[in-house]
Amino acid sequence: MAFFKEKLTERKAALLFIDSILKNVENSWPATSRTLKVSFEGRWNIQDEGATMFDFVLAATAQDLQAVRNLFPSYQAERIERFVMNTLSGIEGWGDYAANEVGEYGAKFQGEIHTLSTGGDPFSAIPARLLHRWLGEDFHVCEGVISGKRTGCIDVFLLSTVTLLVGQYVGMWKSIKDTYKIVEGD
Repeated sequence: MAFFKEKLTERKAALLFIDSILKNVENSWPATSRTLKVSFEGRWNIQDEGATMFDFVLAATAQDLQAVRNLFPSYQAERIERFVMNTLSGIEGWGDYAANEVGEYGAKFQGEIHTLSTGGDPFSAIPARLLHRWLGEDFHVCEGVISGKRTGCIDVFLLSTVTLLVGQYVGMWKSIKDTYKIVEGD
């Protein structure tokens, strides 16, 4: 007996992806927020919890979007990425900010891919940028301290925590591809 997958257009797959990330983050945000507060040990001074969660959604979206290039042929991956970016831009209240941010996160990740042979770490590129987004001018609270001296680098524990939190959402595109036959259009 052959197994047939239901067809899903690239556009609908992009919508499913964004909707799934958004719902998953919304559901887990209270626990994520508590983890961040504990990890920052009193240094977590975020004024706008909604904006913080929104930036987290964008980082998680960007992180999993990197898989599209490995899961689909290049011509299809390009179309899927365009659908995701166009969808993000079209969401009321999100505007171009969302698509631009996802693009910037992706550029950071891709930039680090090219430095793997010299010690680059693409998997912490997006979380590091997210920490910058969250803390802005207060970013110094993330700086590691050794023997009472600032290191000039992000605290490894904080970066690892944010990397793990963002990494929870990796795998949505793989799941979509495994569940559906992704086609160009109707």
